[in-house]
Amino acid sequence: YTITARAGDTMSGLAYRHDIGIIELEQANPGLYRLREDQRVVIPKQFILPPKKYRKGIVLSMSELRLYFFPKDSPFVMTYPVAMGREGWRTPTTKTYVVKKAADPTWYVPESISEHHYESTGIRLPDKIGPGPENPLGPFAIYLGARSILIHGTNNQSKVGQYVSSGCIRMYNT
Repeated sequence: YTITARAGDTMSGLAYRHDIGIIELEQANPGLYRLREDQRVVIPKQFILPPKKYRKGIVLSMSELRLYFFPKDSPFVMTYPVAMGREGWRTPTTKTYVVKKAADPTWYVPESISEHHYESTGIRLPDKIGPGPENPLGPFAIYLGARSILIHGTNNQSKVGQYVSSGCIRMYNT
């Protein structure tokens, strides 16, 4: 569908408001980076579902940067934009399961991420970051059986829909 941009709209703001990733929005609107009031913007909301044999539980599409959730005993599917692992830190391809879910999780900073952050910025990260605006896990986390990989919120929602994480799957907090 299409919408008309309002004063103050941004591409990342529209992506968040319409529950799509920024790359999806940019691909649907080539050459459009700065919005003007009354400008038409295509919102891509049609998706090709994964093959039927995979339509159980949570399915991640790495090429689409999209999570599909197929609730048990339901004809409906829910779909969400996600961020995944950047170059050199790609989210692994695997079959796994949910171990636990947590509200207001504490992030125990992996040594590899701590070292990378220090090399990149010269700033040392603490061993752990509790709930709050500095926590990159956001307000919720789903811990998976695949070691060190979580599906979680984020403290930087403008990055959802991009390859920017250290392997985890980030989602909007809403």
